[in-house]
Amino acid sequence: MFLLALSSAVAAAFYAGVTLRINTDNTDLLSADIPFRQNDIALRETFPGAHPELIAIVEGTESGRAETAARSLVTVLAARSELFSAVRHAPSDPFFRRNGLLYLTPAELEDMVVRLAGAAPLIGALRQDPSLGGLAALFERAFDYTEESGDAEQLGALLDALGETAERFAADEVWPLSWQSLLAGTGQNEAGGEVQVILLYPKLDYASLKPVAAAVAAVREAFASLPDGQRAGAKLYLSGSALMLQEELETIESGMFAVALAALAAVACLLWLGLGSWRAVSALILTLLAGLAWTAAFAALTIGTLNLISVAFAVLFIGLGVDFGIHFFVRLLDDDSADLPSRIVDAGGRCGGVLGLCALSSAIAFYAFLPTDFRGLSELGLISGTAMFIALAATFTVLPAALLTFRWSGAGPAGDGGKLARFVLSMERAARVGPWRVVTLAALAGVVSVAFLPLARFDDDPMNLRDPDSSAVAALKRFASEDLVSYYRGELILPDVESGRRLADKLAELPTVRRVRGLDDLIPGEQEEKLDLLSDLADFLPPSLTEPPSSLSPDDVARRAALLDLRRVLLRPDSPQPEQSARLAGILETFEDAAPDQLLALEGLLLGDLEERIADLEESLRAQAITLQSLPSHYRHLWQAPDGRVRVSVQPRDDLSDQADRATFVQSLQSLAPEAGGIPVVIFEAGRAVLAAFAEALLYAVAAIFLLLWLRLRSAIDAVLVIAPLALAGTVTVALTAALDWPFNFANVIVLPLLFGLGIDSGIHVVSRARRFSGGPEEGRTLQAILLSSMTTVASFGALSFSTHPGIASMGLLLTVAILLGLIATLVVLPALLALRDRGSTTPGERQTEAGAD
Repeated sequence: MFLLALSSAVAAAFYAGVTLRINTDNTDLLSADIPFRQNDIALRETFPGAHPELIAIVEGTESGRAETAARSLVTVLAARSELFSAVRHAPSDPFFRRNGLLYLTPAELEDMVVRLAGAAPLIGALRQDPSLGGLAALFERAFDYTEESGDAEQLGALLDALGETAERFAADEVWPLSWQSLLAGTGQNEAGGEVQVILLYPKLDYASLKPVAAAVAAVREAFASLPDGQRAGAKLYLSGSALMLQEELETIESGMFAVALAALAAVACLLWLGLGSWRAVSALILTLLAGLAWTAAFAALTIGTLNLISVAFAVLFIGLGVDFGIHFFVRLLDDDSADLPSRIVDAGGRCGGVLGLCALSSAIAFYAFLPTDFRGLSELGLISGTAMFIALAATFTVLPAALLTFRWSGAGPAGDGGKLARFVLSMERAARVGPWRVVTLAALAGVVSVAFLPLARFDDDPMNLRDPDSSAVAALKRFASEDLVSYYRGELILPDVESGRRLADKLAELPTVRRVRGLDDLIPGEQEEKLDLLSDLADFLPPSLTEPPSSLSPDDVARRAALLDLRRVLLRPDSPQPEQSARLAGILETFEDAAPDQLLALEGLLLGDLEERIADLEESLRAQAITLQSLPSHYRHLWQAPDGRVRVSVQPRDDLSDQADRATFVQSLQSLAPEAGGIPVVIFEAGRAVLAAFAEALLYAVAAIFLLLWLRLRSAIDAVLVIAPLALAGTVTVALTAALDWPFNFANVIVLPLLFGLGIDSGIHVVSRARRFSGGPEEGRTLQAILLSSMTTVASFGALSFSTHPGIASMGLLLTVAILLGLIATLVVLPALLALRDRGSTTPGERQTEAGAD
């Protein structure tokens, strides 16, 4: 029998390991039939391009740095068609390179035109001679020109930029000069000067446990392999839904195995301390592992995937599955005969009814989640509820077979079962002697706790259940204000362009809305005026700026001579910026004896991205009026589906990581568009759905458990008395969450229904013990079993609190607190309530008659 059980458990574990998977997508925790989930699914199916699985964010320390790195990165990634179906980056797109200036305001464009027109002659001359000699000629002309125009500030910015690039290169740091920064009029060291967002559409590898891993690795490798000059001053960040889910999965996988081992080790140590026999402990642990393997196989067979909540079933089983074995084992100790098989049969007959009732009550607590729309809980309920019966079956089959196989001697703890049992027994007896004092203190604790209940809160943001230090979450929070990265934005689908415009105008008037974006935002306004400005700029530009650069390249001798000439010009006494000129000349002096390749590299760094920016300018001068028809289809389809429906995006005015602001934004949005979707709506509505599911499950659990107790104990009063201490423990638990600011969330909301279902087991044993025993060693042993089973449950749940996943850790912490409070209430308050009942009604003789039926 024992070998058969072990072989079947090994087979079940292998099957579960091969087939069982983890799904960390929080949206799948709720039924897809709920209206807001249907809206969200419709948005993602209709506009898949608007919700990329992966986002690359390139941050530059100043203008131009990020764009240079992003363009280079896009070029590399676009060639990886085996990994990416599309790579979108507007500045790299030929359409936006040509027409991008039309998206500036007329004032911004006019300012740029004036600046370029003034600098064009000098920049054009440098383009025709892109060398150190060209720089010397530029400053020769610039000093004379600036002396006449008085435009010394722009010249000073150029001198500072050249000086920083040369100084960094002297310190072996590659830092190309950013001509975009200069031409745009921004400072050379402007912190956080630019952010570029690349939308990536990876081909997910669903055969892998990490479907986006290859794409993520490719992006990071591509960025790291860029030449120093292309990624100088730029940093790469990655985010997106697929990466967040993958990192969350890694967090769960890396932590849950260790947590399960810790829970198992803690349970084993407690069993050893409580039972004092390694053979008995080994039998109980093997019984537990067999039941766990069968439960995992059941989960794989019936559901196939574990979610963020149901993934904790293994640790829950370790804490709960051993309880039946402990009580069975302690009942064996009541019989000191030498015939172990007969003792096993007798113990099974005496405790079978009570353990069956406990298994049923625990299963009811889990099954109470089945009718709710909260799939995360309903799947946990199905797995763990069934696990209670699996654990019970293992207790009556595997455990006896293991005890016989290991030739357990039948010896156990003597007398009253240990110091802890004696201490708790003395507390129980004190409670029975002075029940009114206990009940009064319990009532006072309940009244104080009720006062705190309105302060308890539910944190509905699943982002707070993720590791804040994971790269994807950290990046998302860092760049949350960027439109393309924005996490908290409302979204709607409208039937046509005109209805989208009408609703967008109304939404823009809401005080909670910062900006409304739609299809019309792809069509810039005042295009005729902007095209005229670009035409004027083309007329101002000298031929030297638009003609191809000279193909002649100076040799090493000419380059060294040009360096000396540049220093001579910079040291002219009539320099408009003598201090900055002298600083640059002093830095260049350190290169007079440099090797030829160093001078060539210095020349390239000083000229930086000048040629690329001039090429961009030339392309911009070919801009044409933009219409819906001229837009690239892949950008138009971000906002308009092939069937004509349009998407509208609503950016909030406030930071919606704040729960109150999020609720206000969603409610204002729904006042005009009840069918609105997007992350804020999903979070808000999911929170409401979960709270409704929680209340529903709690009602089901309490009602079913009360009915079960009534039928089993044949006393409605006893049923109420067993439930009352748990109600007190639940009230105190909620009050503690308010006082200590431990919010409920999607993971730990299971605590209260489970408190009733699991805590009821101890209450059943207390009532059964009170009916059977009036003292003696059997009473102490039964109490020891209650304590030991409760401590193993607490130890197992406590291990969850050390999980690296914040949601699972919060579940473990709150379960530990709730079960401890439930245990204290059951062992102290329940005896006092039973004593008060006994004083007013049933006689001891009648209780013995009732006990005979138990």
